Amino acid sequence: MSKKVSWKSIGSMVSNIAKEIKKDTTPYRGIYAIPRGGLVPGVMLSHKLELPMLLFPKDSCIIIDDISDTGKTLSSLHRRGNNLIVTLFYHKQSIVVPDIWCAEKKKSWIIFPWEVL
Repeated sequence: MSKKVSWKSIGSMVSNIAKEIKKDTTPYRGIYAIPRGGLVPGVMLSHKLELPMLLFPKDSCIIIDDISDTGKTLSSLHRRGNNLIVTLFYHKQSIVVPDIWCAEKKKSWIIFPWEVL
């Protein structure tokens, strides 16, 4: 079973993440998006927050990915250098709990709009 996520839903999620980050007074240096799943939401968030995209994670940056499913991708970046970890989806089995996430992944496989051919 799979669940397709719409562009409209992605836009709403990124807007909600931006609103949460704007409440924070931390001066983030930029956004590092995890390739591949984090790239599209990362660019969207970069525009909303007017922060540069980073080629590599730096201290005090926002790290974004589409999902924290197992958490293995985010584990090496978690709690490193005052970074903020954000994802669109979070699965409770993940070894990394993002600082900000929008929706909990249930049993369905998530299909993002940038994955549809």
